[in-house]
Amino acid sequence: MPVKRRATKRRQQINPDAVAAFVAGDEAALRDAMSLCPWEFPTLPPLNEASPWPQGSGGATWWPEGQRLHLALMEASR
Repeated sequence: MPVKRRATKRRQQINPDAVAAFVAGDEAALRDAMSLCPWEFPTLPPLNEASPWPQGSGGATWWPEGQRLHLALMEASR
């Protein structure tokens, strides 16, 4: 019997614990607060910089999303 594939409902949510960890610079606590998987955003990429990873690689794929996450955390911490 065929099985319908479904998209995951898990999202990286900016919450007070994530903002506090971001302000403190504690990346381990930030990963826990946002429920990030080990392969997602090993570090937050700097804003306004091009990806150092080759085009089409995993690093180049997550780079723009990591920058959006970094920007959202900066705005939430103000």
